[in-house]
Amino acid sequence: MELQYDNYVTIVPRKSTTVPKISLQDLKNIYDARSLVEITIINSLVKDDITDNYNQLLDLKKQWETIDIINQGKGTYIAFLQADLQFHRTLIQISKNPHLFHFCQELIYKSQRFWYMALFNNKMVSYLNNQ
Repeated sequence: MELQYDNYVTIVPRKSTTVPKISLQDLKNIYDARSLVEITIINSLVKDDITDNYNQLLDLKKQWETIDIINQGKGTYIAFLQADLQFHRTLIQISKNPHLFHFCQELIYKSQRFWYMALFNNKMVSYLNNQ
C-alpha cells in the first residue's frame, strides 16, 4: 500500500499491479520541489554548519572532480548519479532535520529512478551521445 501511495506501483484489486512510468512533467515537478527545499537549506546554513561538515563537503567535491566526463559510457552516468545522490543526501543531512531528510530523500529517489530507467533503456545514452 505504501508503494501505491508513493506512486511506485498501481494496484487494481484482483487484477494487476503495474509500475507506472515517470513522465517528464513528473520529473519537472520533482525538481521544482527539490529546488525549493534545497535552496532554503543552503540559505539557512551558517558558518558553523560549514565548519562542522567541511571534511565531508571537501570529500564530495573531490568525488565530483574524479568523474570522467570525457568517457560517456554507462559507467560515467552511473558515477554521476551516485555522486549526485550522495551530494544531495549530505546537503539535507547538514540541515539536521529528520523530517526534511525523509521528505527530500523520497524526491531524490524518484528522480534517480527516472534517470536509471532512461539510462538502462538506452534513451538517455543515445540522446547524450548525439548532442
